[in-house]
Amino acid sequence: MSYTSASVISPLLQELFHGLFIIDFAKCTQLSALMIVLYDYAITFEQEMSYLWKTRFNFVKVLFLLNRYYILISAIVIICLLNAAQLSTLSCVHYMLWQIWSIIVTSTLTQAILQARLYGLYSKNKKILAIMIPLYVLSIIAAVVLVVKSTGEVTAAHEIIAFPINRGHYCIVTSIPRFSLAYWIPGFAFELLLCALAIKKAFGHFKLYGSYYTTGVRIVDVLVGDSIVYFLVIAMVYVSCIAIWIADLERIDTPLGFELTISSTLCSRMVFNMHGALDKRDINQTIDSDETD
Repeated sequence: MSYTSASVISPLLQELFHGLFIIDFAKCTQLSALMIVLYDYAITFEQEMSYLWKTRFNFVKVLFLLNRYYILISAIVIICLLNAAQLSTLSCVHYMLWQIWSIIVTSTLTQAILQARLYGLYSKNKKILAIMIPLYVLSIIAAVVLVVKSTGEVTAAHEIIAFPINRGHYCIVTSIPRFSLAYWIPGFAFELLLCALAIKKAFGHFKLYGSYYTTGVRIVDVLVGDSIVYFLVIAMVYVSCIAIWIADLERIDTPLGFELTISSTLCSRMVFNMHGALDKRDINQTIDSDETD
């Protein structure tokens, strides 16, 4: 009799420990993502004050501030929801929707900033806008349609539940439609296009100037280099998200916080690097003018 009881209790304990591990793992990953945001904010606050708050507002600055502070607010909301002990199924649905829509908002803002950089890189050529903007809108529409359709099916089938464990309720996604994996494709394809445009401009500049160095060439190098690094990192993040979604559905929300954090943080650093290059150009021009005088 005792052997039978132990054989029944043992799987239950294993399931309980596994559930607690998944919950703690999700909390740690989301908290880590928040710490990355706070750390980056702390070490770049002086740059923000120097490069942005002391200059007049423009469209790119508004995009930057929305991107920089929305991700901070989003990370705090996610941590608060994840650590709420008594969650209902409706709260879990809102928690998952907040994460997914936050990714769409963040990618929309970062891609808009990338386009503004490329527009300047191509000397405000309207043809570049004619290429980028329609594809940008299409990628957003495709992502939104996939999210609306997949979340609609998941919520209708009650695949998002508040699972009772250890005197609390925690959010679990039991299944997602297979086509949900296609969510990452539109954004990846569009950012691949932006990276290709930056590389094309880099080749044009190299043919024109070769190894000759000027402050203008330095700015182009910064813009192109940052664009390539951004794309490579985001590509790895997208691949990681897809791999986790395929391999372990229990950790579906694990990579989302890092996707939000990394894309937003890298975009902010790109803006700071651009302003830093422009600041060096102004200093060099001042020195040259003083020597001429």
